[in-house]
Amino acid sequence: MMDISIVAFYLVYAFVFNIAYDRVFPVRPLKAHGRAAGRALPA
Repeated sequence: MMDISIVAFYLVYAFVFNIAYDRVFPVRPLKAHGRAAGRALPA
């Protein structure tokens, strides 16, 4: 039972941390440049 509670705590903690991080440091959208806008980004 302790294992399940640790896993549940970590899942909630990771979710809340990611949401908070995304709010503090938002990802800026990429700007489209001409013809290259429709192409995928190089790997």
